[in-house]
Amino acid sequence: MGCGAFKVVYKAIDQDEGIEVAWNEISVSGDLQSLDSLVSEVKLLKDIQHPHIIAFYDAWYDEDNLKVVLITERMTGGTIKNFIQKKGPFKLNVIKRWCKQILIGLDYLHSHNPPIVHHDIKSDNIFVNSITGIVKIGDLGLCTQLFEGKIKDVVGTLEFLSPESFEGTVSEAVDIWAFGMSVIEITTLEYPYSECKSNFGMVYRKITRGERPLAYYRINDQELLSFINDCISYKTETRKNAKELLEHPFLNILDGLSDARFISLRSDMELEKYLQELQISGTIPLLKSISSPALSSNKPDTGKGTPKNG
Repeated sequence: MGCGAFKVVYKAIDQDEGIEVAWNEISVSGDLQSLDSLVSEVKLLKDIQHPHIIAFYDAWYDEDNLKVVLITERMTGGTIKNFIQKKGPFKLNVIKRWCKQILIGLDYLHSHNPPIVHHDIKSDNIFVNSITGIVKIGDLGLCTQLFEGKIKDVVGTLEFLSPESFEGTVSEAVDIWAFGMSVIEITTLEYPYSECKSNFGMVYRKITRGERPLAYYRINDQELLSFINDCISYKTETRKNAKELLEHPFLNILDGLSDARFISLRSDMELEKYLQELQISGTIPLLKSISSPALSSNKPDTGKGTPKNG
């Protein structure tokens, strides 16, 4: 079904229940610290039960192969990223329903005491049931409970990290920023900051300076932009939380003719002209190119592992 730097996921059958499940094998390489971290993750997963969070069923340690096996719910549509690549683009009412479900799941995590921070919200870690349309947050491997609000290392996927993450400051707001970047990715089919061509330094500078990814400027829907702006406000104190975002006008109307349309996006020519206008007005810095690979280009995911503080 999928693989990463340390994890391989297989489709399996639960012969007791007669259902398909996801069999996750995570390599620990005899590293006791990694094993302790995974044990903590398993304990946390057991406490998380919600309609918009991937269900956890069982776990054990395979000592012979130095792997931890996690058995979780399997979603028929796979990740939203793959689903869009195969079936998209989708109309605005679909995007709204997805956003609402993701936020409900985030609100559940953030409402725990202490709050649970996912740390790696992106379209690769959001799953869809292609039959029912239900969306769930998955891959909770980096989840932590927020006891102090500081971490030693920057964790997550580079292009989805918030500015404060690079300072080791963590709150529920880092998930909201990543969600906002995910909305940009889902609506434009372009990876955030793809114009940087996976250059860590370039992405880091753009994020810490508060510069939007080029894909953001392709969006030509003011209500959607307002919604995204509330997610990726540079200052955490002005960034909306999940509960507040659920009240945003963008999510208020989920049916009707106003939503039965595709998102308005600028073409390459329109984007070039719009960016020139923004540069002349001093709204954004000078840009060299608008080249921005789409999701369908199979761009390699640079977010594997744990990027260190730049």
